[in-house]
Amino acid sequence: MNFPVAVRELRVRAAGRRTYRLRVYLSLIAIVSTIWTLYNLLQFSGHPSNQIGQELFAMQVWSAFVLAALAGVSATADSISHEKRAGTLGLLFLTHLKGRDIVIGKLAVHTIGCFSGGLALLPILSLSLLLGGVQFGECARALVVILETLFFTAAIGLFVSSFCRTQQYAQGLGILIVLFFTGGLTGTVQLLRYYGASPDLCLALELPNPVFAQTLAFGSLAGSQKTYFALSCAVIFGLGVACLGAASLLTPRCWQDKAGQSPGESLRMRLATWKTAHIQTRSQMGAIFLDRNPFLWLVSFQTGVRTSVWLYIMLVTGIAAFLILDFSRHNDPAAVRIGVCLPVAYLLNIGLKVRIGGWASYRLAEARENGALELILSTPVRIPDLVAGHFIGFRKVFGWPTLTVMSLLVLGYILSLPGFDRLAALFNSDPESSLYRWRALLLLGCTLVFLVLDALALTWCGMWFGLKSKNPGQARSFTMILCLVCPLLLYPFLLPILDQVPALKPYFKQPDFYIATAFFAGVAGLADLGIIYWARRQILLHGRELVQAAGDDSDRFFPNSLQNIKNGAIALMGRLRGGRQA
Repeated sequence: MNFPVAVRELRVRAAGRRTYRLRVYLSLIAIVSTIWTLYNLLQFSGHPSNQIGQELFAMQVWSAFVLAALAGVSATADSISHEKRAGTLGLLFLTHLKGRDIVIGKLAVHTIGCFSGGLALLPILSLSLLLGGVQFGECARALVVILETLFFTAAIGLFVSSFCRTQQYAQGLGILIVLFFTGGLTGTVQLLRYYGASPDLCLALELPNPVFAQTLAFGSLAGSQKTYFALSCAVIFGLGVACLGAASLLTPRCWQDKAGQSPGESLRMRLATWKTAHIQTRSQMGAIFLDRNPFLWLVSFQTGVRTSVWLYIMLVTGIAAFLILDFSRHNDPAAVRIGVCLPVAYLLNIGLKVRIGGWASYRLAEARENGALELILSTPVRIPDLVAGHFIGFRKVFGWPTLTVMSLLVLGYILSLPGFDRLAALFNSDPESSLYRWRALLLLGCTLVFLVLDALALTWCGMWFGLKSKNPGQARSFTMILCLVCPLLLYPFLLPILDQVPALKPYFKQPDFYIATAFFAGVAGLADLGIIYWARRQILLHGRELVQAAGDDSDRFFPNSLQNIKNGAIALMGRLRGGRQA
């Protein structure tokens, strides 16, 4: 079979810098994280140990597995839907190309970097062989499952992208399907075993689960375990091929809007229209927004964003209320309240932050991609006006939801007060029982403060990456990584360094609650303030240049940063050579 699109795209990507850089970056991250894990978490002293080798191998494999599961669906979920929005998918079907040619081409071009990065991780995974406790067969099986998981999730992304048009809907649905096959099937099997279901039924549900195959990859397989591992790999690969086949059939049939639609398709289109309902430019509200700030109308004209945020808050709150009322009838109400309020508070907090970061980056990146931002800046509107309109829109969309979430967090604290007293009675004496309430109140105050700080950091950082990145998906990913993930990575690197300071060693040997809270809050606060200062400075200084340079190679943030470091090193070496010659 001949796949001209795949062959051409593979030739282009194989010689591209991006594929090489991705492979190098993944290897560097894996090497640094492996060294840190060995010498900090596992306390490696330089002598090989079977236990250390097995623990390191398990950490490496599961980290690579999660990364592969998320990278595959994220890379391909918007591959075909982007062609639909741009109107170029129909042009491909004017040639002799078929649906399978386009699907295989998209699979090749969007996953070559991930597959090459996965192969680059093999020497790092084999480090556990030198430490002992791990066999070569385990490394080979783990790598097979990781690459197969990457293929399976990428096929799911292509299947979803074949009938979706918007990027957010495609990526969200793709991630939900991946979570169903990984976490959903795992939880279902555990419940069935708890209630004494048939072992054959549990095995049938475990075979299409990549987590089950990854679990079997550890240790020495014997007897039926070999058969189960081979069957699980075959079923997962077959599901991936089936997703590619379904995408090949759907792509030629779903690339355009047809006049005659089925009732299900009509309902889906109405739901999409309701989600993207917007304020008309000629309406009274649209005229007010345009007169006040043109960019304000651009970022807040879709009213469905605010509605989706309210629906999320009401859904999580309703589930929490149902769980409290239902379980309190047969259990201790104090234990039920604190057991429900803590995870619900986390879901409300992180869910609102994710939506703020996605909105801030996606709106600006979308306006830059379709040229609306350049048209606005061709008028007397300046970058400070753009920033002001963006924050006014943020207040209109997320102002009341943020206050509602803060009120719900306070309500959860009030409901959990009897639970704090129960915890105090279990671990402390009566005179110290009130400490739990005060400590919980301190943590609540920190949560409320960082909800506001993180929202500001996500908004500023989202605006910067919306101007810098080449597509909305990349802008949203960079925003989430920098604001929500990178601050968490500071703690494992700072703690070993501070532990070596003689003046701080007594505090690490006998950690105090208030000192630990001050440390974690201080690091997080400085990280947020640093992100806000850096993003604000970059936007005000280089915002207009980025809008005018849309479409060129200047939108790469991390490669440009490394290129600046490289240029500085070359300049320094040139000066040193000149000084020696003089």
